[in-house]
This record gives sequence, structure tokens and C-alpha cells, in this order.
Amino acid sequence: MVETILQYLINNLSYLGVFISSIITSASVIVPLPGQLILVLAVVLNLNPFITAVVTAAGSMIGEMVGYGVGLAGGKLTKGKFKKHKKLTATIKKYYNKYAFWVIFATAFLFFPFDLVGIISGLSRYDVRKFLLAGFLGKFLKTLVTFVLIQNGIQFFGFT
Repeated sequence: MVETILQYLINNLSYLGVFISSIITSASVIVPLPGQLILVLAVVLNLNPFITAVVTAAGSMIGEMVGYGVGLAGGKLTKGKFKKHKKLTATIKKYYNKYAFWVIFATAFLFFPFDLVGIISGLSRYDVRKFLLAGFLGKFLKTLVTFVLIQNGIQFFGFT
């Protein structure tokens, strides 16, 4: 079902379809949707790898704001639960915020359940602009590398 919708969007709307599909697949918190299908379809349609990586990363980070929002809301709901552990939560938040940019970048680049990073970033109230930038850069590089690998794999195995 979802695959059919993604295929329809990309086939008919090209880069805009890639952008919308990236938002859809990234907005699903915890439930995995076939994000890599977007790249396979983009390769088959001979879309530009750089433009595809930009629109995929941008759409994906818009979708990831759902996880960040869940973290923000969860932080408000659980605020009173950690009163006994103020020092511990302050320490965790301090260290997460210190290294968060690189954690976000690395997990966005790797095939990692990024929803968790969005939720943790929201919980710790990490700067949303830094969250978006680090995630965008990691997802851009991952998308570009994956696109080229898919493209070369299709050519190598003679599927074109």
C-alpha cells in the first residue's frame, strides 16, 4: 500500500514526489516505512543524485520533526517524575547537548533508527536548528552514497 503511494508520487511528481515521500517515510515514529524504495525509484527514473539527495534529506528532516515533537511532549509529561534525580538528568542533558550534533550527524548517516535520536533530542531540548542541520547533513551524505551504490549496482548487474 505505502509502496504504491510512494511509487505514484515519484513517478508523477519527480523531485516533488521524492520530497513528499521522504516526509511520509520519516514522519512515522517507530514504524518502519520503506525509505530506500524512494532511492531505487529515483535511480530508475534517472533523477540527478545531488538534487535527489538534497530533497530527500530536506523532506526526511521535516518528517523527523514528529519524533522531536514527541520528545518535547514527553519531556513535559515526565518532568515531575525525575525530581529525585535532578543531578543525574542535568548531567545526562549536559553531555548529550555537548556531543549531540555529532551523534545526530552519525546516526543520520548510518542506517540507525533515527526516530530515537529525534525523541532524545526533543526530550533534552536540544536546539532544533542544530538538530535539523546535523540530521540534514548526515541524511544528505547517506542518500548520495546510497543513490550512487544503487545506480552502480543496477548497472553492474545489468538491470538497465
